[in-house]
Amino acid sequence: MTDHDTMEGCGEAKIRANKEGLDFIPGIEFGVEYKGKEAHILAYFVDPKDRVLQKLVDRVQGDRKKRIEKCVNLLQEDGYPITMEEIARRTKQNMSRSHIAEILAEKNYAENISDSFQKYLNPGRKYYIPKKNIELKEVLELLNQRNYLSALAHPITLGDDELVEEIIAEGVRALEVVNEKMSFQDSLRYIKMAQRLEIPITGGSDCHGRLSHGQKYFGNFTIGKEEMNRLREAL
Repeated sequence: MTDHDTMEGCGEAKIRANKEGLDFIPGIEFGVEYKGKEAHILAYFVDPKDRVLQKLVDRVQGDRKKRIEKCVNLLQEDGYPITMEEIARRTKQNMSRSHIAEILAEKNYAENISDSFQKYLNPGRKYYIPKKNIELKEVLELLNQRNYLSALAHPITLGDDELVEEIIAEGVRALEVVNEKMSFQDSLRYIKMAQRLEIPITGGSDCHGRLSHGQKYFGNFTIGKEEMNRLREAL
């Protein structure tokens, strides 16, 4: 389980997994700015009680809240009826652009969450507030020092495969090749890239609790046991 900028759910998830006889791998996802693009770095096999990692998480969460507040203020200035209180009612801790996107869609300023991002919240849009206090190099150095497995999430969203390879060369140890944002052909292309670069592959639903055509993303985008074993070996 890799949630954005938090490991809060890992304790409960591990308990539930143990009751069901399931293997649970704790993780986290960081968003970083790299050469004007937003890249997402997944970290697997993390220790949720790691104080060094948590120190970085605390800093990122503080920046996240400031960015959400700035985004909401900009929207309010342009007449969009959205408040911080509305967002706070949707989450115990980790406010995100997804919550803003949900509210905009519910108030008919967009067709759905994806449309909200396209119109208002993606990089390059007026209400996108870039991350400035966390760099790719810092995240990767910490993860590699702590012997956590890093992976580049949904590389298709970068829109530049040369940039994908450049980010991997910075010290990323695996590549996500299965994701709801990626087509079958995309997956094949990134599998070949991972093979050429001799790094293991990962996959995930990227569900955010959302529905697609009436179906939950959760559990529908996976890799096999052989690939999971390769990830363990990569540690």
